[in-house]
Amino acid sequence: MPLHTELAGNTVRLSGEATLYDGKALKAALEPLLANPEQVSVNLGGLQEIDLAGIQILLSFVTTRGDAPTRLVAAGEPTRRRFQTCGLGEWLEPATADSAGTANGQGE
Repeated sequence: MPLHTELAGNTVRLSGEATLYDGKALKAALEPLLANPEQVSVNLGGLQEIDLAGIQILLSFVTTRGDAPTRLVAAGEPTRRRFQTCGLGEWLEPATADSAGTANGQGE
């Protein structure tokens, strides 16, 4: 399933797959928020698959924003597991009841 993105204010929602094959689309989805000095959230709740290339693009986005607050939120279990397997679990916001609802399509 290809990557689908939805930009709403300072939040971009990702669904589908964020893999090597979707890298260009992922970068394009994040680019409008790159220079935004306000807090930005990347909602990972709809991702069914992410590989190291997708993780690298997300972490590059966060670090390129520097001191601007950036949150990686609502990661579902497969995404959370992949980050943890890579030793990068601390980059994700802790799972909460609210983010679990959002990850399952029940929030907002």
